[in-house]
Amino acid sequence: MVGVCRSARPLAAYPGTTEMLTVAANQFLGIDPLLKAMSAIAIVLMSFALVGLATGLGARYPRFGADPSQAAGSYGGVAFMVQAVLFIIVIIVLVGWPSSVYLLHQMRRAPFTPAQQLLMPVSLLAAVGVSLFVWLASMRSGIRALEGMG
Repeated sequence: MVGVCRSARPLAAYPGTTEMLTVAANQFLGIDPLLKAMSAIAIVLMSFALVGLATGLGARYPRFGADPSQAAGSYGGVAFMVQAVLFIIVIIVLVGWPSSVYLLHQMRRAPFTPAQQLLMPVSLLAAVGVSLFVWLASMRSGIRALEGMG
């Protein structure tokens, strides 16, 4: 387990860099503070979910002796790309809809309907849940696959 923790250290740089770029871009663009927080949280969750997905599928479909430049065309590489695109689409829908409703109501200065007040937090919590599920399920799948090899 110690080896897994040591090898995961470089992965922490990816979400950190992406997060800094997101926060800086939001600041330069003058984004609403609530949307700044939502996008920052979404980026952290998506980063970990996508890294977990790639790690899990890489462990599930390894090609240790193959040329690294051909990894993207392997079964695991193609499966990762398809699942990653589907995951990103789902997160865009789950985070984008509440964000657009919020902006529309800010612009029009109109109150939220009761349905919107209920569905907006549910949509955001679903995005958190999907991200955590993808990360956890992918990592567990990869661990099981590696344990099955040895």
